[in-house]
Amino acid sequence: MTDDRPNPIEKANAATPWWMKEIRTFDGLEIHPVRDHNWDEDTMGIRPFHISDGHETCCEPCQPGEEHFWSVYGHLTEGGILCIEDFPTETEARAFAAQLLNTYPHLRKHGLWG
Repeated sequence: MTDDRPNPIEKANAATPWWMKEIRTFDGLEIHPVRDHNWDEDTMGIRPFHISDGHETCCEPCQPGEEHFWSVYGHLTEGGILCIEDFPTETEARAFAAQLLNTYPHLRKHGLWG
């Protein structure tokens, strides 16, 4: 007889964001406004925060006021950054970053940039 119950470790891994497993590789955070250069507001309208599959993005940091969303990046200890999460507003991105800095003190080495 086989055990069809879900494996609790697999369930926990599936529910854990990828960055949480890698948080030790970051020593700070950055926040940037981001624009999707493949989105044409003249023909497609206002870009929704979540877009359906099939849209190929070309996202880059931009000036505040030109963004489609805000991203929180983890600053890698060996250099470079990786996007952790995207948010519709700067306020939400900053609140998330503050929560990470409070939860993971090692991120305060370089703190919050941006």
